[in-house]
Order: sequence, then structure tokens, then C-alpha cells
Amino acid sequence: MSRRFVLTVAQRAEIARGRFVRVGPAFGGFLVGRVRGTLRAYVNECRHRAVPLDLGVSSPTSDDGRHLLCHQHGALYRPEDGQCIAGPCAGEGLVAVPVVENGHTVEIG
Repeated sequence: MSRRFVLTVAQRAEIARGRFVRVGPAFGGFLVGRVRGTLRAYVNECRHRAVPLDLGVSSPTSDDGRHLLCHQHGALYRPEDGQCIAGPCAGEGLVAVPVVENGHTVEIG
């Protein structure tokens, strides 16, 4: 069963800048972003410990914008495939979910 989320103007602007945003609740939500023109979505849960990557901060993206970052454990994930490239879960990957863009909404799942 898919879920539909309406993106805010701010979320659309962040995605356009190459950043990922959280949609849905803090726990059980998703990270959505665009990588080289393709929309990607991942379950917002670190593979090291089951906490949201953006727990306690406003963005799941590293300061330089190049990676998804677990702010609790320092794990770095590649945005294009969700693979952990550094940190306590190196070699594991975020759970990817299908995402379809339809105007100002995204359908996930």
C-alpha cells in the first residue's frame, strides 16, 4: 500500500538544491531527494541503530550536501543507492522504497 505526501514549498526547494527531506512522521517517515535528476526515497532509519537519521536536527543531509548522515552515529550514506560508506554500519544500506512524483505530491511504497 502506497502513501501520498504533499511536499511543502520549502521541501520542494530543498530537493531542488540536491538535499533530502523527511516526509511523514519523525519515526516511520521517509527521506526523499533527487540524485542526478532521479527521485529517490529511503526509510528514515539508520542501519546501525533503529533511529531516524535526522533525529534532533533539521536535515538528514551532511553539511557539504554530498551524503545522507546519521547525526546520532556519524554513519555516511551515498544518496544514489543508500549504501553506508563510513561509520559503524559500513557496507550496509538504507532501505530503498519506490517513489513517484506527481506535481507537488510524492507517492511512496
